[in-house]
Amino acid sequence: MFADDRPEYPMCFFLRARLALASASLDRTALSAALRSALARHPMLSTRLSGERWTPSAEIAWTAAAEEPSLYVDFGEGDEPFRYPVSGGHGDGWLDPTRDFPIRFFVREKVGGNGVDLWAQCHHAAVDATGGARLIEDALALYAGVEPRPIDPTLLETRHELRAATTEGRAAFWRDLHRIWIYFTHFARPLPPRRGEMRPREAPSGSYPARLSRVLGQETQDALRIAAHRFGATVNDLLLRDLFLAVDEYAAKQGVRKRVRLAMPINMRTAADAKMSAANVVSMCFLDREPSSMDQPQELLASIARETTSIKRYRLGTALLRVVGALARFPGGLRLIARAPGPWSCSSTAVLSNLGRPFDLAPLPRDGAGRLVARDLTLSGFELYPPIRSQTRGAFGVVQYAGALFFGFNYDARWLSESAARELMVAWTSALELSATAAVGMRRPLGELVEASRSRRAGSAPFRSLPIGKNVGRRDPVR
Repeated sequence: MFADDRPEYPMCFFLRARLALASASLDRTALSAALRSALARHPMLSTRLSGERWTPSAEIAWTAAAEEPSLYVDFGEGDEPFRYPVSGGHGDGWLDPTRDFPIRFFVREKVGGNGVDLWAQCHHAAVDATGGARLIEDALALYAGVEPRPIDPTLLETRHELRAATTEGRAAFWRDLHRIWIYFTHFARPLPPRRGEMRPREAPSGSYPARLSRVLGQETQDALRIAAHRFGATVNDLLLRDLFLAVDEYAAKQGVRKRVRLAMPINMRTAADAKMSAANVVSMCFLDREPSSMDQPQELLASIARETTSIKRYRLGTALLRVVGALARFPGGLRLIARAPGPWSCSSTAVLSNLGRPFDLAPLPRDGAGRLVARDLTLSGFELYPPIRSQTRGAFGVVQYAGALFFGFNYDARWLSESAARELMVAWTSALELSATAAVGMRRPLGELVEASRSRRAGSAPFRSLPIGKNVGRRDPVR
């Protein structure tokens, strides 16, 4: 993550907490105090990196700051662009972890005073989305005067341990090395710009991160779960399958239908890490599919389900960490990955990061819709915007919260126009709605079908995948 970082493409992800405000105005002092107290619980967020990007890993270390950690909070209203501090000579969003603490906050109060967006910009070298969401949870608990869940900062000392729990898992390590061989010998293709649009171009001022969001409600999420169960898959498998189809359809419209590679972050925490404070404990797996695979949606889903089951069962993210760790021992080793030349410069066509249900264990009370309540603030939604690399022009984040699916799309505005990004986002989420509808039939209202299907025996009705087309499924506004 440190070697990948550059001013044009900061290795940072964003979290967005959508907060409904019950009082007349936001208590900025109390919120700032809660954020500061939450940061004090997570030592990694009060450190800086020492060393150079291309030096051996033994010469790079996170060190605690000698001074009191500073809290950067930018308050504003409406859709005001984020005001980034200057970092390493750049003020356009880059966060240099050798000079600055690895997290910033941006608070935007809705005009009219009925809501607040709390944004967190997090450097991925220090923390992953699981840790970032835990920080937000702690801040809301402290704001409400509730004791946060316990953490054990000493667990940070074991965060780099690779726990292959079984002999079978250790044997699967060699299979994972084969996957890495495929990664280096088969080239990914970046998302193409829309046909007829002049690209690349300079990213518009104030456009970082270029982003879109969408929400799919409880009925769709329930139907997707039913669909996945009937086909022996998971909701995450459906998310991957339909993103493969959406990317393939989008690329075909531009006349460049090629191999699609999706990068899937893997949370490497185990049950022993449940009390770990915020840190970066992820690896990455890559799923490759040829265009011919997209013509058989059912078999595509089945193949993805087999692959992800193997990844989880054998913890196949360990091999990538070992390879990167081995390269990092030598001067310039990480450059082979982070600055790979030519066709190797595109690590993946897109990223899909599924954060799951980060707030299931939060100690806060909930309202009738299952949303967390912290004094006069109610967490109405939560979105993840993963980082993008120079040739990975789109990164999708998914969060399950309060019965809904929240989608965030961070895209490269140099290569993709807003309308092109919107087309891709709508194609994917509409495909998911179609998969949900197809799971239980097309003739009756989705809500009625979900209730009816709950009373049926699993697998009594066949799951049929339908192709993506224009004007299919209900399309909620993409923001």
